[in-house]
Amino acid sequence: MFLWFAGWRGGSVKGGKHSRRSIGHGDVLVVYGPPYNKAEATFQVWFADDATGVGTLVNLKQWWSSISTIGPLFGYHPNAAKTCLVVRNEQEEAAKEIFDGTGINITTEGKKHLGAPLGSPSFVEDFVTCKVKEWTEEVEKLAAVAGSQPQAAYAAFVHGTKTKWNYICRTTPNCSHLLQPLEDSIHQKLIPALSGRPSCSNIERDLLALPTKLGGMSLSNPTVTAESEFDASKEVTAPLVE
Repeated sequence: MFLWFAGWRGGSVKGGKHSRRSIGHGDVLVVYGPPYNKAEATFQVWFADDATGVGTLVNLKQWWSSISTIGPLFGYHPNAAKTCLVVRNEQEEAAKEIFDGTGINITTEGKKHLGAPLGSPSFVEDFVTCKVKEWTEEVEKLAAVAGSQPQAAYAAFVHGTKTKWNYICRTTPNCSHLLQPLEDSIHQKLIPALSGRPSCSNIERDLLALPTKLGGMSLSNPTVTAESEFDASKEVTAPLVE
């Protein structure tokens, strides 16, 4: 089960209204662990004022109660309206009973968190598929531009467009097959438009995917790089979760 939420800290009073500002990095609730960390069975990850926890329903409720009680003492106020609890189908009723009265949103599907999908396999697949559709449309627009301005279209793709799916690849495992429509658009529309030639062969496609220092054009194949991007991200961030 996942539980994540955002909070705000008290600001100055202006015009009779109390301003709410997101708490910054170095969150005091992270610095002053105990008794906040007494829910030992809840694995926690924080990014500025956004927190994510994984554990049993009872431990997650204890975690939420601790932060709701201690947080305001340090100027941190958890926002239940922006808090989401993701559970399995068979745990939904128990979750509603345990978190009754908290105002927390409960779902069995999933939720986007910091730009990445978390939840059921169907939710993750639908999320990635929707993103792939958006990216494919962008590639097709670049292909249209490449007919008259190939250098501009190439630069936009290499330095901008292709970086958009790197994040999803780095945070979402086993998504390479979902990126096939995107690769088809790059292979069959963008590359011919850039080169002014018919669609290239698979061997030529592999060569064009190489970085420029190796004789390629950095037109990477997302279905090939997805798994390696995830593995590299997992390895780099390992010290943060161990």
